Amino acid sequence: MAYTTAMFTASRDAPLAELSTRGEVLAELEELRALVLEVCPDCLYQRRPDGAGIFVPPQRQHETRDKNLLTVWAGAGARMRIMPDKEEKYDRSKLATYRERLARLYSELVDGND
Repeated sequence: MAYTTAMFTASRDAPLAELSTRGEVLAELEELRALVLEVCPDCLYQRRPDGAGIFVPPQRQHETRDKNLLTVWAGAGARMRIMPDKEEKYDRSKLATYRERLARLYSELVDGND
């Protein structure tokens, strides 16, 4: 399915409750959103048909690939993927590492280092 810009919302307004109704999982998703907003205050959010949520720098919103800053899923806990790394379970003890990885990827995405 092709995504359109009409499907994006501001990350601050992302309806994360549509990913999970479990309080502890929503809290983790909110922490991940806060991390994204630290790195990319104007990032956009989109819910994918497969149930994942993606955070995308606005400069990359029209791209068909290599646009995600962060992909999140909800299950028993929040799961995430910072490209090009594999999907992983969210771990609060790794916030500084996540922030560094997101900042590095953001720089690569917006500086055009495809």
